[in-house]
Amino acid sequence: MVYGLLFVPLTLVVLRDLGQWALVHTTKIYARLLIMFRRARGHEETKDDELINLPIKFCMGIMLCYLLFASLFIYEYDALSGPPDSGMDFFHSFYFSFISMTTIGLGDIM
Repeated sequence: MVYGLLFVPLTLVVLRDLGQWALVHTTKIYARLLIMFRRARGHEETKDDELINLPIKFCMGIMLCYLLFASLFIYEYDALSGPPDSGMDFFHSFYFSFISMTTIGLGDIM
């Protein structure tokens, strides 16, 4: 009970800070790429105070890459940690990663 009262709020604060850090750095990377591609195409120079929004397609691509990386890790880890031919296939590891990330499968166990 005491641990829950202390560490659940602390965990939420840490997750919030990590999310803000990831958002700031992802936006900076996207802005640098956008400016680089604009210069290569010969577009006008980007102003310093121009607001650059992160498009949803870019965010979805990052999520897909994260899911694929997590799925590959689970697939390899499960194959190496158990008897031969007893691990999950890649589809099931992707499914497990997806339901874990979206919190659909709150109690699923590998």
